[in-house]
Amino acid sequence: MFIRSNRVEYLWEFSKEIINDIFKVSLITYLAFLIIEDLKTGFISYFFDLKVLLVITIVSGILTILLGHEESHEEGNEKYKRSKYKYYIISVIFGLFSSALIYFRIKEIGSVALVLSIVSGFLVALVAIQFVDDDQPSNDQT
Repeated sequence: MFIRSNRVEYLWEFSKEIINDIFKVSLITYLAFLIIEDLKTGFISYFFDLKVLLVITIVSGILTILLGHEESHEEGNEKYKRSKYKYYIISVIFGLFSSALIYFRIKEIGSVALVLSIVSGFLVALVAIQFVDDDQPSNDQT
């Protein structure tokens, strides 16, 4: 029974990592495709509907946030603590920029565009903050 419990726990952690990776890849792909589409109209949209990728990005982002990381890190480095706030500000600015870019791209779908762009920008900012938190120095004495 102990082996089965470890296997289920391993599959759960593996699933969380897969969902997290799907979000990261879909977000980067969506933003890259969006920029390419804005530069040359029809280059991407002729073959692929970007709204499908946006939905995948939003759903996987929500799942990433809901599943989250349970581990907590303790920062001991004062220099890291000070520089971390700069990264938080940059992450929020990146989220706002992404939100504006997404809104201007999908504004023709109506009032839903505003909601989608705000949610997308929020998710982008949260993932960027998650990257900052994942790079924390460890204080393990092992």
